[in-house]
Amino acid sequence: MTRDERRSLVLIVLALGALAVVLWRTAWVSDDAFITLRTVENLIGGRGLTWNPGERVQVFTHPLWMWVLVPLHALSGSSWVTLLLPSFLCDLLAVGLLLGSARARPATVAATGAVLLGSKAFVDFGTSGLEQPLLTLLLVAFLLEGWSARRPLVLGALAGLVAFTRLDATLLVAPTLMLVLRGASGRQRLGALGLAALPAGAWMAFSLLYFGFALPNTAVAKLGHGLPVGDVLIQGLAYLRNASWFDPVLLPTLLGATVLGVRRPEHRGPLLGLWASVAYVVWVGGDFMAGRFLVPAFVVAAAVLSRTLEGRWAWGVAPIALVLALLAPHPSLVSGPSHGDGRRIWGDLVDLDGIADERAWWYGCAGWRSDRREPGEPDCSRKRQVKRLLDAHETVVVAGGVGFLGREAGDDLLVVDDRGLTDPLVARMPSWVGTRGQWRPGHIPRILPKGYVDTLRSGEDRFEDRDAAELYERVHLVTSGPLFAPDRLATIGGFLVGSYDGLLPEGRRSRPGPKRLEEQPTGAAVGTACDETHMTFYRIGFRLVAEQPRHERWLRLVIDDDADVTVDLRLDGRLLASVATPGDDTSPGVVRARCLAVPEGAVERGYDELHVRPTRGDKSCFVSVHPVESCDPG
Repeated sequence: MTRDERRSLVLIVLALGALAVVLWRTAWVSDDAFITLRTVENLIGGRGLTWNPGERVQVFTHPLWMWVLVPLHALSGSSWVTLLLPSFLCDLLAVGLLLGSARARPATVAATGAVLLGSKAFVDFGTSGLEQPLLTLLLVAFLLEGWSARRPLVLGALAGLVAFTRLDATLLVAPTLMLVLRGASGRQRLGALGLAALPAGAWMAFSLLYFGFALPNTAVAKLGHGLPVGDVLIQGLAYLRNASWFDPVLLPTLLGATVLGVRRPEHRGPLLGLWASVAYVVWVGGDFMAGRFLVPAFVVAAAVLSRTLEGRWAWGVAPIALVLALLAPHPSLVSGPSHGDGRRIWGDLVDLDGIADERAWWYGCAGWRSDRREPGEPDCSRKRQVKRLLDAHETVVVAGGVGFLGREAGDDLLVVDDRGLTDPLVARMPSWVGTRGQWRPGHIPRILPKGYVDTLRSGEDRFEDRDAAELYERVHLVTSGPLFAPDRLATIGGFLVGSYDGLLPEGRRSRPGPKRLEEQPTGAAVGTACDETHMTFYRIGFRLVAEQPRHERWLRLVIDDDADVTVDLRLDGRLLASVATPGDDTSPGVVRARCLAVPEGAVERGYDELHVRPTRGDKSCFVSVHPVESCDPG
């Protein structure tokens, strides 16, 4: 062993030790992970791959990860062990393989290790219970095998496992696979492509028979929204903008790897896959979890850097990466048991584009070392919520975040996801949103057919729309009927060829226009606790129009106490003035009245529209706003 190899070995051990400590300190599980976990528990309990009792729905996008979780959960019964143990192992093995490939270059080892440790997104989603650690391991193994270019069949098999983990990750590996196979024999080429297509292809065939649809229900919900392409692309670019401050290491790593690696032919395939993946993320509008969808591209970029960072100047990359890491808001490298505590929802945990620091959001109740959660399994108040529902003899609950809720509900409650991620009927409904501010990536509100929830409660047809009723019958037959029943198989075929498209509501419906100012409630629930409404409303605010221009000198605004608010006053669509009022942090979650003075110019000209825009705070409790001649906040 040479001197450089000995130095590298020490650095590798130090990097892996540091990574283990950081992962231990930051480990958490997400609400989305528990969507998969409910399916895993149903399978172990003999209920099949189901979501609600008796309803076969593919609610996960990571089949291979789901199958990794099944034996672990069957043996341990612990969500912590099931979700965190394979994450730790995959992360450490992946980073060990990557650093080990550069073991003759200690400066490269130091730089690559610092880049990986410094990325907030890489660390945060190094746990979370989602598929990223497994995908990281498979991508590193694939790239190392691709650069060796010795075993096309192994390369094809690894590409197949990447696609089986997440189908959209195919973009990351396809260019490299194609370039490597150009130099292989025809037999090797055919075999490698067959192995690459086999896992995901076989799973899609199974899904078509078992679930009734080849693609996950989540894909139907996230891609079939009918939103304007321009709005989606703007949201995707906002996701990149968010990543630039959320994780200051991530985008410089992508750019640096491109500049350094593009000159070498063996790196062009990975770089092409990297930027194809980034383009896809922008095209689908990004994600609501800050940085998550960019981590696979970051892993590829780090792998390219591990081969291109050479020479003494490479030693300077490590301190630069660590300094950038500390510039991130609430950096993961130094976060502790109180991570996320004291941060307000809007403006802190979630930006005004709806993109969340997801680990900070959930860490209090679902962080491994959190100082605020109850002992035992992650709860996040869902046990109490389910108990209240059951005590009220409820059998159906409609919700937007259904992971923790669904796991606690078990077989006692039917959980209807009003975003459609776990509901095959709702996933096919149009969205009511009309503008970009009314939706979050991956969480697009849908129109629930009238009578749908009553139908689920009663077991009888209560639909008001007969087309919706027939569509429900078709979907229910596919997801709940006997697997090999002839009418079920025929219905699956009907969905494949679009025979039931005519049953879908036509087009995308916009959300109803602004409310009339005069139609607001006259009473204000001042002093009561705030019941949080859905977050999308908090982003877009509330627009109210008057039948005639108003000239009152005050606005009496009733809203959550700690919300920072701006009220725009318009006349005939033109902005006259904006009035801002900061929130009071002393009693968050309590509804209070505020008196806002209307600027003299707006009083004289009159105003016929008010737009209340909360921009920072914890809740979403807009109650009313009334123009008045004199104002009493009591």
